Amino acid sequence: LDTYFPTAAFAKLGDFVARQERKIINNAHFGTRAPGSPWILQLMRGLASGFNGTRWGSQGPLLFTRVLRPMCGPRLFTRLRRG
Repeated sequence: LDTYFPTAAFAKLGDFVARQERKIINNAHFGTRAPGSPWILQLMRGLASGFNGTRWGSQGPLLFTRVLRPMCGPRLFTRLRRG
């Protein structure tokens, strides 16, 4: 059972994501500074264009990774660290 608690509060930490695995972004823990952030809009576009209900993670971790990797380049995973 997946349980998510979405909130509309914006992050005081700035834009952030969490790593799920070594090269996969977790979609359950992320934040943005403001509504309409470019990467959030890209996630929405990616969801609309690449929806696949039969593949695990296609709308979650794989979507985040697929969208953020080209936007952030190699630094995406180098800046992630264990907290």
